[in-house]
Amino acid sequence: MKRALLCLLLLVSACSGGSPTPADPAAELRQSAAAMSKVQTVSADVKFGSGLVYQGFTLDSASSKIQLPSSSDTVIKVKQQDFLVDLEVIAVDGHVYFKAPFSKFVEIEPDEAAALPDLAALLDAQKGLPAMMAAGRSPHLSGTEKVGGVDCDRITTTYSSDQVAAVLGGGFKPSGDIAATLWVAQSDHLLRRVKLSGPLVSASQSSSADVTLHDFNAPLTIAAPTPAA
Repeated sequence: MKRALLCLLLLVSACSGGSPTPADPAAELRQSAAAMSKVQTVSADVKFGSGLVYQGFTLDSASSKIQLPSSSDTVIKVKQQDFLVDLEVIAVDGHVYFKAPFSKFVEIEPDEAAALPDLAALLDAQKGLPAMMAAGRSPHLSGTEKVGGVDCDRITTTYSSDQVAAVLGGGFKPSGDIAATLWVAQSDHLLRRVKLSGPLVSASQSSSADVTLHDFNAPLTIAAPTPAA
C-alpha cells in the first residue's frame, strides 16, 4: 500500500512539475511596453477594415518603414472605384511630404498631414502603443500563435475611445470602446501584431485596423524627398 501511494505521489509530482506556469497577461503587456519603448526602427504592414476613409478614398492597406521617434516612409493603398491607388507619405524632421499617383512629392500643411494615418506616432514611446498597451481593461491570455515564424502569446483587452484616438491619430475618433488583440513574442516581448476592432470612426459601423510589425532595429535612414522625386 505504501509503495503504491509513493508511486502515485511521484507520478503526480512529475506531471505537475512539467506544466508551464500560465502567463500573466497584464505583466506580459508591461514587459512588451518596456521592450517596444526601446525600438529604434521597425517596419509595419497594416490592413484596414471597411469604413475608413481619407479625402473620399477608402483606405485598404499600408506599408511603412519607421525610424523613431517621428520619421516614416509610408505607402497607403486606397480604393478608387474598383482600383487600388498608391499614395506615398514621407515624414521627416517635422515636415510631411505627399505624393499622389503620377505626381511629384509636395510638402503638405500640418492640418492635411493630421488626416493621414501616422504609423510613427503609433509606436511613440510617450503616447503611442508602448504608453497605452498595458492600460487596457481585463487583459486575457486567449492562446498562443506564430506571427512571422515567432511564437507569440495572444492577449485580448479593451481600450477606451480616448486611448485609441491618442494612439491612432490620422483623424480617427472612435465612438466607443475598442476591442484589441495583441500578439506578444515569448522570446523578446516585442509586439508582433495588434488588431483593433470596433467603432473606429462611427458608432453605427464596426471597423478594424490590423498591424503586423517586423524587422525591428534594422538599419534604416529616412530622408526628405528631392524636389524632382
